[in-house]
Amino acid sequence: MVTGYGVEVMMKVLGWDGQRTSALVQACESELSKRLQRVQALQSLNAQNQSTSQPHAERETRAKRYKR
Repeated sequence: MVTGYGVEVMMKVLGWDGQRTSALVQACESELSKRLQRVQALQSLNAQNQSTSQPHAERETRAKRYKR
């Protein structure tokens, strides 16, 4: 919410001066950026895990079929 409205709107809502409000908006943007990077890293790891576990699962299924 804070980053979406911008500094001027947040100044009016909070009743703060421009410098303080600008610092808040920048801190929020920085935190959102860090969180986005973490989410993207976790999604990448998850995708890698799924792609590497898929062949293993297929080999296991084939092995079970051949045992019969």
